[in-house]
Amino acid sequence: MDARAKEDFLLTKCLKAGSPGVLLQPAEFDVIDANLFILAARLINNALPSAASRLNEAGMNYLAMCGSAPMQCEEMIHSGLITSLPRFKQMLEHKFKEKRHAV
Repeated sequence: MDARAKEDFLLTKCLKAGSPGVLLQPAEFDVIDANLFILAARLINNALPSAASRLNEAGMNYLAMCGSAPMQCEEMIHSGLITSLPRFKQMLEHKFKEKRHAV
């Protein structure tokens, strides 16, 4: 999977977790996804507080269930999961706003 496909895959997961009325089942994501949701929530909190709240809740609930602590932002970047926080933030906001206008 190339970088853009990976980014789109991660954005799609965040979009699903942050959408109203969507309840993710624990089998649908893992610890890495949960940390991604928490990071995404931090990034979009000012622009999209409702979506950020849902993302944070999904991530924190999963980590609590697993007994894991959230990763630091630096760890997420060093892991290679996200290569550019500004780009990821911009794309998240774009995807959520695009979805909101499509409804």
